[in-house]
Amino acid sequence: FTGFISNMMAQNIGPEGKKFVPYVFSLFMFILISNLMGMMPVGLIPGLHAFTVTSHFTVTGVLAIISFAIVLIVGFGRHGFHFFSLFVPHGTPVVMIPLLFVVELMSFLVRPFSLALRLFVAMTAGHILMKVLAGFVINGMNAGAVYGAIVSLPSFVLMIGITVLELLVCAIQAYVFALLTSLYLNDAVNLH
Repeated sequence: FTGFISNMMAQNIGPEGKKFVPYVFSLFMFILISNLMGMMPVGLIPGLHAFTVTSHFTVTGVLAIISFAIVLIVGFGRHGFHFFSLFVPHGTPVVMIPLLFVVELMSFLVRPFSLALRLFVAMTAGHILMKVLAGFVINGMNAGAVYGAIVSLPSFVLMIGITVLELLVCAIQAYVFALLTSLYLNDAVNLH
């Protein structure tokens, strides 16, 4: 995992990306392990309940705000007020600069919200779907053998497939969060 994150940082930022490997690695592993822990079947043991902390917007929001704060600190610390040139691409006609600056600034300010929302929605939607299918399985079995065969069996098969898909989503969402963080850090380090 460290090699994977280190390579990702080197590809996206360059040699200066090594400084950010510990943070992005910690972020990636926290999200991955949190997502996978929520998939554990510990609900079968009385008194235990599987819980995915990344299915709460407050958790993903804090992670996104920390990443965004690091981007701002690095950007202003490295470039000062020249960091604002990130919002005006080279070669922009002078007439378009005020409008483009506002559009790019709004796009930049939405980044932490979209970063947090993407992880939150992906984890919440998958877990809701699994709970709905589990409800179909249980209610179909309680309704009798005929309903069990018509409703429970297909729902159970579908639930197995969704579980495998959710395990893949756990890893993909951790990767996407880390990748986008590294791309945002690239903007702060290299400007364009």
